[in-house]
Amino acid sequence: MITRRGLLIVTTGLLLPLRRAFADQEGPLQPGDKGYKHHEYHPFYEVVFGPHCRCGDGDCRVTDWRETKLGSKIGYDVLVNREWYPLPDDVYIPPPHLVPTELRRERAHICAYIFTSASVLLGISIPCAIINVTQS
Repeated sequence: MITRRGLLIVTTGLLLPLRRAFADQEGPLQPGDKGYKHHEYHPFYEVVFGPHCRCGDGDCRVTDWRETKLGSKIGYDVLVNREWYPLPDDVYIPPPHLVPTELRRERAHICAYIFTSASVLLGISIPCAIINVTQS
């Protein structure tokens, strides 16, 4: 049986406990919300994330980052749908020289896939990220 406390973040080869279900997303989109500035940066996501992430409608988006409080070995947590999640160990982060100037205008970018069944959150996968640490 899956309860809210038993939910998982699904990443390639790694399962992490989820802190709680998604926050209600009322009002305008905010960093980390599905679709936030997606269309503005979509052409750049396709080039930079390429074969590492499939960029569906709004999956790749502008987000925010902080130094990890959730135990990420990468050292950063990111916002996904208004909740903080640790970057998984196997996240693809392109080398800085491959990140175009346009993607450096924002603090961070991620591709995040949400897995649900009958409106129940089953997990989250974060396969790609760009963390612009010079904008702290």
